[in-house]
Amino acid sequence: MAFNNIADDDDDMMQFYTRRMPKQQDDGTRVVSRQEPIDPVAAAIAAVTGDRKPVSTAAVASTPTPAADSDAGEEKAVCGFLFSFSRIPDGEYWVVREGGNTIGLLENSDICLEEATVEKMHAVLHVDKTVEGLQATLTDMGSRYGTKRNGLRLTASVSCHDRDIITIGEHYELLLILVDERRYGLRRCDLFRLPGAEDDGAGLSEDEGTIGFDPDELDTDATRVM
Repeated sequence: MAFNNIADDDDDMMQFYTRRMPKQQDDGTRVVSRQEPIDPVAAAIAAVTGDRKPVSTAAVASTPTPAADSDAGEEKAVCGFLFSFSRIPDGEYWVVREGGNTIGLLENSDICLEEATVEKMHAVLHVDKTVEGLQATLTDMGSRYGTKRNGLRLTASVSCHDRDIITIGEHYELLLILVDERRYGLRRCDLFRLPGAEDDGAGLSEDEGTIGFDPDELDTDATRVM
């Protein structure tokens, strides 16, 4: 895979990708050593699965099937969203998950953008959970029309932050929303439970907004306020 957006004189960046690219055996099989760090871009491309369609905020849509983790077969954690008004006036959004999120024209891209200036494999947004919080990195895959962050065209991989504007091609502008549960103090509640047969019916009555009294008795002499 060629990284046309990386300058030849940037030795550090070239070494970063070279030592993380999968090795090739004599029979042509591409393998990645578990002892070596995995290139996030290569891992993202290898993990592209399922159909990633945009979700319109004006319509009721089911939650998209999450991408599977290529190593453990587990679902990737949701880390945020990409939101856009570029194509639909009511807006549309895509889920951003931990790991590599491919952006392009291909239907099986994590963020599929149907626009003429978007390449089949246009860019990769990689999100990691670290002790400092979420860290996102955006990489252009040598696209013709380029990728921008906050109006500046990428010439190498760049870090992205919450509320950055990512431009894919010439027309698709995406608002990056990163949701770091530790930053906002969000956590799983161990006491969380769903309503079930064990509920005794206490609390809300069948009529919305009524608690602990019978609405049929509201107009009786005993309850009427003169």
